[in-house]
Amino acid sequence: MNNTAIRKPIKKSVVKKRKQELKTAKTLKKSADNKRKVVKRKKPQVISKLQKLDSEAKKQASEKIEDTNRKFQLGLRYENGSGVKKNLTQAINWYLRAANQGHVKAQLNLASLYENSDAVEPDIHQAIRWYYSAANSGNADAQINLGNKYAEGKVVPKNINKAAYWYKRAVDQGDPRGQINLNNLNQKQ
Repeated sequence: MNNTAIRKPIKKSVVKKRKQELKTAKTLKKSADNKRKVVKRKKPQVISKLQKLDSEAKKQASEKIEDTNRKFQLGLRYENGSGVKKNLTQAINWYLRAANQGHVKAQLNLASLYENSDAVEPDIHQAIRWYYSAANSGNADAQINLGNKYAEGKVVPKNINKAAYWYKRAVDQGDPRGQINLNNLNQKQ
C-alpha cells in the first residue's frame, strides 16, 4: 500500500472564502498604516495639547493645595491668637474648611479641639471622626490618639486589638511612641 497522501480537490467556496479573508486583512492593514501616518503627523499637536492640559491640571491642584493650606493657617492663627484675636470658634470653622478638603493636620487639630476645647461643647464623636480621618491618611499622632482611646476604653469601648492596630500603624510611620505604647499594652496583658 502506498503511503502518499491522496489530495482532495479544494472546494471553490473555500478558495473564495480564503481570498476574501486575505482581501479583508490587506484592507485592515492599509487602514492601520494610514492611521499611523495621521498619528505621526498630528503627534506633536496632540502632545502639545496633553502637556497644556497637564500643566493646567497641575496648576489647579497647586492652587487647591495652597487654598487648603491658607485655611489651615488661618485656623492656626485663630487657635493661637497669632496676628488675630484668639477665637477657637473661628479656628474650628477654618480647620473644618481645610479638613473637609483633606488637610491632615487640620483634621488632627479639629479632633483635638472637639475633644478638649473650652470654646465649644466637647463632642467626642466628632473628635473620633476626625482622628480616624487623620489616622487613615497616615498621621502618626492621630494613630497614637486612637490607640490610646481604645487602650483606655473611656470614650470608646475598650479594645486591645484595635489599640494594637493603631499603635502598629504609628510604628509603620516611624513614630517611636507607637512602639513604646505597644510594648506597654503587651505588658498589661
